[in-house]
Amino acid sequence: DPVAIHQNKLMSRERALSIGTCVTPDPKTNSNMRGDKCPLSERTIFVAIASYRDWQCRDTVTSILSTAAHPERVRVGVVDQIVDGVDGSC
Repeated sequence: DPVAIHQNKLMSRERALSIGTCVTPDPKTNSNMRGDKCPLSERTIFVAIASYRDWQCRDTVTSILSTAAHPERVRVGVVDQIVDGVDGSC
């Protein structure tokens, strides 16, 4: 898929840094996308979860944040596929 960000290849470090974010924005540009200029202590991590009718999804997100050394730097994205009125949401 030519539109996919990864183009079916491992993402290079440079590409990851170009889309990763920093906790604090650059004072000159006000952008959180700072690449190598972002100190290691301020880099964020993104966790993607695809959840299909998973009643434990909420526990997974709680576990991620409660065990992280720096939960303020963790970003979680969930695709929650549920049956409305039957399953609990993540």
